[in-house]
Order: sequence, then C-alpha cells, then structure tokens
Amino acid sequence: MRKVIGIGETVLDIIFKDEQPIGAYPGGSAFNALISLGRSGIDCTFISEAGNDRVGRNVISFLRDNGVNADKVNVFPESKSPISLAFLDQHNDAESLVSGKKLRVIKKASFDDTLITWLNQLLCPLKETM
Repeated sequence: MRKVIGIGETVLDIIFKDEQPIGAYPGGSAFNALISLGRSGIDCTFISEAGNDRVGRNVISFLRDNGVNADKVNVFPESKSPISLAFLDQHNDAESLVSGKKLRVIKKASFDDTLITWLNQLLCPLKETM
C-alpha cells in the first residue's frame, strides 16, 4: 500500500464577505490536498510547522480529525501560526492578506515513501493502484 507525504504550510484562512467574517478554516495548498486524501481513506502524512498557539492546535486537530497523520508537524513554542484574511467581492473572488511568521527550513525527511507535494502529482500514482 502506498503512503502519500505532503510538505507545505499551515494557515488559518479567515473569510470575509461584505467586510464581515463568515468563517475560519485551516488551509494551505498541500494541506488541502492531504485533507482530501485523508477523507478518502488514503494513508497520508503531512510535514509542516505550526506555532504553539490556539491556531496551531486547531490545525493539527483538523488534520487528525480528517485522517491525516500530523506527527511530523513541528510545533515551535516561540512562533505564531500564520493567518490569512480573504476578502470576497460580489463575485466571490478573494483578495488575500497573510500575517504571521515565515516558515523555517523543514528538517530533511527520512522516509522510504513517495514524496508528493501537488494534487495533480498525487492523482497519477493513485490511478495506477485503483
């Protein structure tokens, strides 16, 4: 059985419509791809980092609740987790502002599994096993 490993950032997206917040959701490009795979029952692990704060704990909990192994998400006690503000216009197109720390260099992974970071790269190997 294959294991999918994704590397990327964790961000809490706060969505605004008509200048009012309408929701807050954990996200990030690779993060979102791994959530979809975890919900589908695919064995997957996410490598990232988070701050030692409420946002970081929320993000890690969200990963685990959706079937993604979050054991490789490094929590840094002196850091704050990034937050993205997305302001939707009348067509639901977003203008985004990101606040928070920059990601540190992620420690070299020592996995024998396939390392895939983009959703379109994830789908090709999965099709072969189905």
